[in-house]
This record gives sequence, C-alpha cells and structure tokens, in this order.
Amino acid sequence: MSHFSIRSHSDMLVNNLSESFNKMILEARGKLILTMMETIRTKIMLLIVKKKEEADKWKGMMCPKIKKKLDVYIKDSLRGVPSHAGEDKYQVECGPSSWHVVDLVENSCSCKNSDLTGIPCMHVFAVIHLKDEFPETYVQT
Repeated sequence: MSHFSIRSHSDMLVNNLSESFNKMILEARGKLILTMMETIRTKIMLLIVKKKEEADKWKGMMCPKIKKKLDVYIKDSLRGVPSHAGEDKYQVECGPSSWHVVDLVENSCSCKNSDLTGIPCMHVFAVIHLKDEFPETYVQT
C-alpha cells in the first residue's frame, strides 16, 4: 500500500480490469476481426444488462459489498476511543500505543485506508459515531 498514490483510487483497478477483460474475450481472440468484435460487443452488452438487473435489486444508497465492509468497520469502530483534537480533527486511540488522527473535512485518516479506498476506515467511523452522524454520507461516490 505504501507504493500507491493516495490521490488515485484506480491504480489497483486497472490491472484487475484488464485481466478480467482478457479472460472474458478469450474465446473471441482466435476469430476474424469482425467476428471477434461482434462477440466482444455481445458479451459486454449481456454483462451490462446483468449488472443493471443486479443493481435494480439494491436497497439503499450503496452496493451490497460496500455495505458489508461498512458494517464490519462500524463494528470494529467500537474499540476505538475518539477525542476532539481541535477544529475538525480527532484522535482515535485503538490500544495502549496505537492512535490515529482523523480529519472529517478532508475525509482522511492517518492510517491512509480511507485515502486509498474511498471508504471510511474504523477510525473515521469511531468519530462519526461520536458525532452521531450518518456513516453513508462519508463514503465517496
């Protein structure tokens, strides 16, 4: 994680998307160019329809995978003890020698998990719980 930029959330996604796409078009790669393009178009069209049907079943603002992550982070956040450190910054203690600084305006934490994923970490949720706010508002769209 130390070699990824905290500003770009797509560094890890590019390679995974390329590998997934290459696997999807494996059968079409040996065909003539027009047949290959038509096969790829059809596969992508069917994939989009399938994903849209899955998304129509969602209840709420977020997809189920992100919601599951949030539920785990919210449960873990109960271990953290937040304290106000001035302005919009908070210090969250997670143990005798473990603490992190959370800035709600920047939507960041010193553990950098929030910066890398766009999903608030357990430290941010500890502060959100302290302020009695809705966690979903802090998830990047």
